[in-house]
Amino acid sequence: MATSCLGLGSAYLCKGDLSNAIGQLKRGLALAEAHDIGIFLPATSARLGLALVRSGQGTEGLALLDRAVRRARFMSISAGRARFMAYLAEGHLLIGQVAEARRWAVDALQYAREHRESGHEAIVLRLLGDVVAREGGGGSRQVPQALYREALALACKLEMRPLVALCHLSLGILLAEDSRGKQGGDNLAQASEMLRQMNMKVWLKSTTDYPSGEALT
Repeated sequence: MATSCLGLGSAYLCKGDLSNAIGQLKRGLALAEAHDIGIFLPATSARLGLALVRSGQGTEGLALLDRAVRRARFMSISAGRARFMAYLAEGHLLIGQVAEARRWAVDALQYAREHRESGHEAIVLRLLGDVVAREGGGGSRQVPQALYREALALACKLEMRPLVALCHLSLGILLAEDSRGKQGGDNLAQASEMLRQMNMKVWLKSTTDYPSGEALT
């Protein structure tokens, strides 16, 4: 049952259905703790923590994310640890702690590459692009663009369709903000189509928030 809750919660989280994700993951975490199924604790805690932060419950979510990373390290669980670190980085980014987000994202990328976890590497590359874009500063716009394109290429190679859509979304937003309407519009259009196909509705609004995306409604 804990496995089912984790699987369902992960699917809802991917789609952006935070209410159902939180419900399933809380149930899964309670079952894993009650039956002392330690192997599921880091993964369930990490996904629940991210869902909580995304829903505006930053304090509780970050605590769970930090616990997930610590548990994985303590239990010598290597599989998935880069993803947990990436989730913790995103949690910090969502509450405005950009320096901490960068630190965890860089560590996650290094871990993913050292362990040859290409899927996690693609996830972290996009996240690191978000971090660098948030940092701002002179000349920094080329850096997140390069990170998004690297993440996109890897996600396409690995056929990670939800991540491909989100890479197009991040890249399209960045280009639109830089007044590169045609390129931004192309990426936003691709993101919009893919997000609709996968019913990832929570991200669709972002495709119409920029002038280059007005025709996508």
